[in-house]
Amino acid sequence: PKPPRMSGYISFPGSWNRYKLDGQALGSGGYATFRLQILPPDGFRGELALRLRYLVASYRIWTDGDMLAEGGVVGTDTSSEIPNQHVHLPQFPVADRPIELVLQISNFHWAQGGPLTSIELGTREKLLTKQWAKWGISLLSVGAMLVMGIYHLVLFCFRPQNKAPLYFGFFCLLWMILQLTCNLSDWAVNLLLGDIPIWFQNRFDLIIFLISVPMVYTFFRTLYPEEFSRRLQQLTWVISAIFILLGLVLATMAFSSAIAVFFIYAIFLILYTVIRIFKVFLKKRQEVLFILLGWVSMAITSINDLLIDIQVIQSVYMTDIGMLLFI
Repeated sequence: PKPPRMSGYISFPGSWNRYKLDGQALGSGGYATFRLQILPPDGFRGELALRLRYLVASYRIWTDGDMLAEGGVVGTDTSSEIPNQHVHLPQFPVADRPIELVLQISNFHWAQGGPLTSIELGTREKLLTKQWAKWGISLLSVGAMLVMGIYHLVLFCFRPQNKAPLYFGFFCLLWMILQLTCNLSDWAVNLLLGDIPIWFQNRFDLIIFLISVPMVYTFFRTLYPEEFSRRLQQLTWVISAIFILLGLVLATMAFSSAIAVFFIYAIFLILYTVIRIFKVFLKKRQEVLFILLGWVSMAITSINDLLIDIQVIQSVYMTDIGMLLFI
Protein backbone atom coordinates (compact mmCIF):
# COMPACT_ATOMS: atom_id res chain seq x y z
CA PRO A 1 0.00 0.00 0.00
CA LYS A 2 2.97 2.35 0.54
CA PRO A 3 5.64 1.65 -2.09
CA PRO A 4 9.15 2.84 -1.22
CA ARG A 5 10.37 6.17 -2.55
CA MET A 6 12.70 5.91 -5.54
CA SER A 7 16.23 6.86 -4.52
CA GLY A 8 17.95 6.66 -7.92
CA TYR A 9 19.07 4.37 -10.72
CA ILE A 10 21.77 1.71 -10.66
CA SER A 11 23.76 0.40 -13.62
CA PHE A 12 22.93 -3.16 -14.63
CA PRO A 13 25.21 -4.95 -15.25
CA GLY A 14 27.83 -3.30 -13.11
CA SER A 15 29.35 -3.15 -9.66
CA TRP A 16 27.21 -1.56 -6.96
CA ASN A 17 30.30 -0.42 -4.99
CA ARG A 18 30.14 3.18 -6.14
CA TYR A 19 26.37 3.53 -6.03
CA LYS A 20 25.51 6.30 -3.58
CA LEU A 21 22.45 6.26 -1.37
CA ASP A 22 21.82 9.46 0.58
CA GLY A 23 25.30 10.60 -0.38
CA GLN A 24 27.06 7.50 0.95
CA ALA A 25 28.69 4.84 -1.26
CA LEU A 26 27.24 1.39 -0.56
CA GLY A 27 30.56 -0.47 -0.79
CA SER A 28 31.03 -4.06 -1.89
CA GLY A 29 29.22 -6.00 0.85
CA GLY A 30 25.45 -6.24 0.71
CA TYR A 31 22.45 -7.77 -1.00
CA ALA A 32 19.73 -6.63 -3.39
CA THR A 33 16.65 -7.75 -5.29
CA PHE A 34 16.02 -6.91 -8.94
CA ARG A 35 12.80 -7.37 -10.90
CA LEU A 36 12.31 -7.32 -14.67
CA GLN A 37 9.23 -7.79 -16.80
CA ILE A 38 9.75 -9.13 -20.33
CA LEU A 39 7.09 -8.75 -23.00
CA PRO A 40 7.36 -11.58 -25.56
CA PRO A 41 6.05 -11.12 -29.13
CA ASP A 42 2.34 -11.66 -29.66
CA GLY A 43 1.50 -15.32 -30.04
CA PHE A 44 4.95 -16.52 -28.93
CA ARG A 45 5.02 -19.88 -27.21
CA GLY A 46 8.02 -22.09 -26.57
CA GLU A 47 11.10 -22.57 -24.43
CA LEU A 48 13.65 -19.88 -23.60
CA ALA A 49 16.79 -19.96 -21.48
CA LEU A 50 19.01 -17.61 -19.51
CA ARG A 51 22.82 -17.46 -19.54
CA LEU A 52 23.98 -16.64 -16.01
CA ARG A 53 27.74 -16.16 -15.60
CA TYR A 54 29.40 -13.61 -13.32
CA LEU A 55 26.84 -12.52 -10.72
CA VAL A 56 28.95 -11.76 -7.65
CA ALA A 57 28.98 -13.53 -5.31
CA SER A 58 25.78 -15.65 -5.09
CA TYR A 59 22.28 -15.42 -6.53
CA ARG A 60 18.93 -17.07 -7.09
CA ILE A 61 16.41 -16.26 -9.79
CA TRP A 62 12.70 -16.90 -10.31
CA THR A 63 10.49 -16.83 -13.41
CA ASP A 64 6.83 -16.06 -12.69
CA GLY A 65 7.31 -17.06 -9.06
CA ASP A 66 8.99 -20.41 -9.77
CA MET A 67 12.60 -20.95 -8.70
CA LEU A 68 14.65 -21.25 -11.89
CA ALA A 69 18.29 -21.36 -10.80
CA GLU A 70 20.54 -20.82 -7.81
CA GLY A 71 24.25 -20.04 -7.78
CA GLY A 72 25.75 -20.60 -4.35
CA VAL A 73 23.68 -19.58 -1.35
CA VAL A 74 22.40 -16.01 -1.00
CA GLY A 75 23.06 -14.60 2.45
CA THR A 76 22.83 -11.46 4.55
CA ASP A 77 26.40 -11.74 5.95
CA THR A 78 29.65 -13.59 5.36
CA SER A 79 28.72 -16.64 7.41
CA SER A 80 25.35 -17.24 5.73
CA GLU A 81 26.55 -16.72 2.14
CA ILE A 82 28.22 -19.39 0.00
CA PRO A 83 29.78 -17.82 -3.13
CA ASN A 84 29.37 -19.19 -6.64
CA GLN A 85 31.63 -19.34 -9.70
CA HIS A 86 29.79 -21.37 -12.33
CA VAL A 87 27.90 -20.87 -15.58
CA HIS A 88 24.21 -21.78 -15.55
CA LEU A 89 21.84 -22.00 -18.52
CA PRO A 90 18.39 -22.72 -17.02
CA GLN A 91 15.43 -23.20 -19.35
CA PHE A 92 11.79 -22.23 -18.80
CA PRO A 93 8.51 -22.30 -20.77
CA VAL A 94 7.05 -19.10 -22.22
CA ALA A 95 3.37 -18.57 -22.97
CA ASP A 96 1.69 -15.65 -24.68
CA ARG A 97 1.94 -13.35 -21.65
CA PRO A 98 4.52 -11.19 -19.83
CA ILE A 99 7.41 -12.94 -18.07
CA GLU A 100 8.48 -11.78 -14.63
CA LEU A 101 12.11 -12.32 -13.60
CA VAL A 102 13.12 -11.74 -9.97
CA LEU A 103 16.80 -11.88 -9.05
CA GLN A 104 18.23 -11.94 -5.54
CA ILE A 105 21.96 -11.35 -5.30
CA SER A 106 24.38 -10.97 -2.39
CA ASN A 107 28.09 -10.34 -1.98
CA PHE A 108 30.20 -10.66 1.16
CA HIS A 109 33.29 -12.31 -0.34
CA TRP A 110 34.64 -10.29 -3.30
CA ALA A 111 35.92 -6.73 -3.63
CA GLN A 112 33.35 -5.94 -6.35
CA GLY A 113 29.72 -6.79 -5.70
CA GLY A 114 26.71 -7.00 -7.96
CA PRO A 115 25.81 -8.32 -11.42
CA LEU A 116 29.12 -7.81 -13.24
CA THR A 117 28.00 -9.42 -16.53
CA SER A 118 24.82 -9.28 -18.57
CA ILE A 119 22.09 -11.86 -18.17
CA GLU A 120 21.39 -13.17 -21.66
CA LEU A 121 17.99 -14.41 -22.86
CA GLY A 122 17.48 -16.68 -25.86
CA THR A 123 16.93 -20.23 -26.99
CA ARG A 124 18.97 -22.78 -25.07
CA GLU A 125 20.60 -24.03 -28.28
CA LYS A 126 21.97 -20.60 -29.21
CA LEU A 127 23.12 -19.78 -25.69
CA LEU A 128 24.73 -23.20 -25.30
CA THR A 129 26.52 -22.78 -28.64
CA LYS A 130 27.82 -19.38 -27.52
CA GLN A 131 29.00 -20.78 -24.19
CA TRP A 132 30.80 -23.75 -25.76
CA ALA A 133 32.44 -21.37 -28.25
CA LYS A 134 33.75 -19.40 -25.26
CA TRP A 135 35.08 -22.54 -23.59
CA GLY A 136 36.49 -23.81 -26.89
CA ILE A 137 38.50 -20.65 -27.58
CA SER A 138 39.75 -20.64 -23.99
CA LEU A 139 40.84 -24.27 -24.14
CA LEU A 140 42.56 -23.63 -27.48
CA SER A 141 44.54 -20.87 -25.79
CA VAL A 142 45.27 -23.12 -22.81
CA GLY A 143 46.54 -25.86 -25.13
CA ALA A 144 48.79 -23.41 -26.98
CA MET A 145 50.27 -22.17 -23.70
CA LEU A 146 50.83 -25.73 -22.51
CA VAL A 147 52.70 -26.69 -25.70
CA MET A 148 54.79 -23.50 -25.73
CA GLY A 149 55.56 -23.79 -22.03
CA ILE A 150 56.82 -27.37 -22.32
CA TYR A 151 58.71 -26.56 -25.55
CA HIS A 152 60.67 -23.74 -23.95
CA LEU A 153 61.47 -25.76 -20.83
CA VAL A 154 62.82 -28.57 -23.04
CA LEU A 155 64.77 -25.95 -25.01
CA PHE A 156 66.34 -24.77 -21.76
CA CYS A 157 67.37 -28.34 -20.90
CA PHE A 158 69.40 -28.48 -24.13
CA ARG A 159 70.85 -24.98 -23.68
CA PRO A 160 71.00 -24.33 -19.93
CA GLN A 161 73.33 -21.37 -20.42
CA ASN A 162 70.39 -19.45 -21.91
CA LYS A 163 67.92 -18.72 -19.10
CA ALA A 164 65.31 -16.87 -21.20
CA PRO A 165 63.44 -20.03 -22.36
CA LEU A 166 63.23 -21.17 -18.72
CA TYR A 167 61.42 -18.03 -17.57
CA PHE A 168 59.24 -17.86 -20.67
CA GLY A 169 58.27 -21.51 -20.31
CA PHE A 170 57.23 -20.99 -16.70
CA PHE A 171 55.33 -17.83 -17.70
CA CYS A 172 53.34 -19.78 -20.30
CA LEU A 173 52.49 -22.53 -17.81
CA LEU A 174 51.47 -20.00 -15.16
CA TRP A 175 49.10 -18.29 -17.59
CA MET A 176 47.73 -21.66 -18.66
CA ILE A 177 46.75 -22.39 -15.06
CA LEU A 178 45.48 -18.84 -14.52
CA GLN A 179 43.21 -18.92 -17.54
CA LEU A 180 41.77 -22.30 -16.60
CA THR A 181 40.81 -21.18 -13.10
CA CYS A 182 39.54 -17.61 -13.60
CA ASN A 183 36.55 -15.89 -15.19
CA LEU A 184 38.58 -15.27 -18.40
CA SER A 185 37.53 -18.78 -19.46
CA ASP A 186 34.29 -18.91 -17.46
CA TRP A 187 36.14 -21.27 -15.07
CA ALA A 188 36.90 -23.92 -17.71
CA VAL A 189 38.73 -25.91 -15.02
CA ASN A 190 35.32 -27.12 -13.84
CA LEU A 191 34.94 -28.96 -17.17
CA LEU A 192 38.12 -30.92 -16.47
CA LEU A 193 38.23 -31.43 -12.71
CA GLY A 194 34.65 -30.94 -11.56
CA ASP A 195 33.77 -28.59 -8.74
CA ILE A 196 36.76 -27.06 -6.95
CA PRO A 197 36.24 -25.23 -3.62
CA ILE A 198 35.63 -21.61 -4.58
CA TRP A 199 37.67 -20.14 -1.73
CA PHE A 200 40.68 -22.11 -3.01
CA GLN A 201 40.08 -21.42 -6.69
CA ASN A 202 39.75 -17.66 -6.25
CA ARG A 203 42.88 -17.26 -4.13
CA PHE A 204 44.82 -19.70 -6.30
CA ASP A 205 44.31 -17.81 -9.56
CA LEU A 206 45.23 -14.49 -7.93
CA ILE A 207 48.43 -15.98 -6.48
CA ILE A 208 49.32 -17.42 -9.90
CA PHE A 209 48.90 -13.93 -11.36
CA LEU A 210 51.14 -12.50 -8.64
CA ILE A 211 53.91 -14.92 -9.63
CA SER A 212 53.49 -14.41 -13.38
CA VAL A 213 54.13 -10.63 -13.31
CA PRO A 214 57.73 -10.74 -11.94
CA MET A 215 58.31 -13.90 -14.01
CA VAL A 216 57.69 -12.15 -17.33
CA TYR A 217 59.77 -9.15 -16.23
CA THR A 218 62.63 -11.52 -15.39
CA PHE A 219 62.27 -13.02 -18.87
CA PHE A 220 62.68 -9.61 -20.50
CA ARG A 221 65.61 -8.68 -18.29
CA THR A 222 67.34 -11.96 -19.19
CA LEU A 223 67.00 -11.07 -22.86
CA TYR A 224 68.05 -7.43 -22.49
CA PRO A 225 69.93 -6.98 -19.19
CA GLU A 226 71.26 -3.54 -20.10
CA GLU A 227 67.83 -2.08 -20.86
CA PHE A 228 65.85 -3.50 -17.91
CA SER A 229 66.51 -2.45 -14.32
CA ARG A 230 67.76 -5.14 -11.95
CA ARG A 231 66.49 -3.21 -8.92
CA LEU A 232 63.02 -3.03 -10.43
CA GLN A 233 63.16 -6.79 -10.95
CA GLN A 234 64.05 -7.35 -7.30
CA LEU A 235 61.39 -4.86 -6.17
CA THR A 236 58.74 -6.63 -8.23
CA TRP A 237 59.56 -10.02 -6.71
CA VAL A 238 59.43 -8.51 -3.21
CA ILE A 239 56.07 -6.82 -3.83
CA SER A 240 54.67 -10.04 -5.29
CA ALA A 241 55.88 -12.02 -2.28
CA ILE A 242 54.19 -9.55 0.09
CA PHE A 243 50.87 -9.86 -1.73
CA ILE A 244 51.15 -13.66 -1.86
CA LEU A 245 51.60 -13.64 1.91
CA LEU A 246 48.52 -11.41 2.22
CA GLY A 247 46.61 -13.87 0.07
CA LEU A 248 47.45 -16.67 2.48
CA VAL A 249 46.43 -14.84 5.67
CA LEU A 250 43.71 -12.32 4.78
CA ALA A 251 40.00 -12.98 4.48
CA THR A 252 38.73 -13.29 0.90
CA MET A 253 37.06 -9.86 0.85
CA ALA A 254 40.17 -8.12 2.24
CA PHE A 255 42.55 -9.88 -0.15
CA SER A 256 40.45 -9.23 -3.26
CA SER A 257 40.31 -5.56 -2.22
CA ALA A 258 44.05 -5.31 -1.58
CA ILE A 259 44.96 -6.94 -4.89
CA ALA A 260 43.69 -3.83 -6.71
CA VAL A 261 46.86 -2.04 -5.54
CA PHE A 262 49.00 -4.69 -7.23
CA PHE A 263 46.88 -4.40 -10.40
CA ILE A 264 47.78 -0.70 -10.58
CA TYR A 265 51.46 -1.55 -10.09
CA ALA A 266 51.21 -4.20 -12.82
CA ILE A 267 49.78 -1.64 -15.27
CA PHE A 268 52.76 0.69 -14.76
CA LEU A 269 55.18 -2.26 -15.06
CA ILE A 270 53.57 -3.36 -18.35
CA LEU A 271 53.88 0.16 -19.77
CA TYR A 272 57.51 0.31 -18.62
CA THR A 273 58.37 -2.94 -20.42
CA VAL A 274 56.72 -1.72 -23.64
CA ILE A 275 58.84 1.46 -23.54
CA ARG A 276 62.08 -0.44 -22.84
CA ILE A 277 61.49 -2.98 -25.62
CA PHE A 278 60.69 -0.14 -28.03
CA LYS A 279 64.01 1.49 -27.10
CA VAL A 280 65.78 -1.78 -27.88
CA PHE A 281 64.07 -1.81 -31.27
CA LEU A 282 65.22 1.75 -31.98
CA LYS A 283 68.81 0.57 -31.58
CA LYS A 284 68.38 -1.19 -34.95
CA ARG A 285 67.96 -4.62 -33.36
CA GLN A 286 65.41 -5.81 -35.92
CA GLU A 287 64.90 -9.23 -34.32
CA VAL A 288 63.08 -7.43 -31.50
CA LEU A 289 60.18 -6.52 -33.82
CA PHE A 290 58.23 -9.73 -33.21
CA ILE A 291 58.69 -9.51 -29.45
CA LEU A 292 57.62 -5.86 -29.54
CA LEU A 293 54.46 -6.53 -31.58
CA GLY A 294 53.54 -9.54 -29.44
CA TRP A 295 54.10 -7.74 -26.15
CA VAL A 296 52.16 -4.64 -27.30
CA SER A 297 49.16 -6.87 -28.02
CA MET A 298 49.58 -8.51 -24.61
CA ALA A 299 49.98 -5.11 -22.94
CA ILE A 300 46.81 -3.63 -24.50
CA THR A 301 44.63 -6.60 -23.59
CA SER A 302 46.13 -6.99 -20.11
CA ILE A 303 45.68 -3.33 -19.21
CA ASN A 304 42.10 -3.52 -20.53
CA ASP A 305 41.36 -6.50 -18.27
CA LEU A 306 43.06 -4.99 -15.22
CA LEU A 307 41.07 -1.76 -15.63
CA ILE A 308 37.89 -3.86 -15.80
CA ASP A 309 38.84 -5.61 -12.56
CA ILE A 310 39.36 -2.33 -10.69
CA GLN A 311 36.11 -0.95 -12.20
CA VAL A 312 37.71 1.91 -14.14
CA ILE A 313 36.15 0.88 -17.48
CA GLN A 314 33.41 -1.39 -18.77
CA SER A 315 34.67 -3.67 -21.52
CA VAL A 316 35.19 -7.36 -22.34
CA TYR A 317 38.08 -9.54 -21.18
CA MET A 318 40.69 -10.04 -23.93
CA THR A 319 43.92 -11.22 -22.27
CA ASP A 320 43.53 -14.73 -23.68
CA ILE A 321 43.71 -13.26 -27.21
CA GLY A 322 46.68 -11.06 -26.31
CA MET A 323 48.51 -14.01 -24.76
CA LEU A 324 47.99 -16.12 -27.90
CA LEU A 325 49.42 -13.34 -30.08
CA PHE A 326 52.36 -12.88 -27.73
CA ILE A 327 53.46 -16.53 -27.51
